[in-house]
Amino acid sequence: MVDEATAALTGEMLGGMAEALDRTVAYLRERRQFGVAIGSFQALKHRAARLYIELELSRSAVIAAARALDAEAADAAQLVSLAKARLSDAYCLIASEAVQMHGGSA
Repeated sequence: MVDEATAALTGEMLGGMAEALDRTVAYLRERRQFGVAIGSFQALKHRAARLYIELELSRSAVIAAARALDAEAADAAQLVSLAKARLSDAYCLIASEAVQMHGGSA
């Protein structure tokens, strides 16, 4: 039961991460500096791309954990733990970077 609850939590975390990244990318397209959208700056493109990669790796971990639980695979508990660890790190990174790219400090 704990593994199922943890897998559900990782799904919720994934949704939060995706929303934070979506809002940040929208802001990068909207905010203008020096007459152009700040999303056109190479440094911010690279940061956003890294966050996208982290999001997709996290999505893969959640899907693998859910599939293993559904199939009652022998390694389901390990995959759930892997998903939880990956998402914990990635969520902190995405949240922090989102604040930074919105002009805050973290």
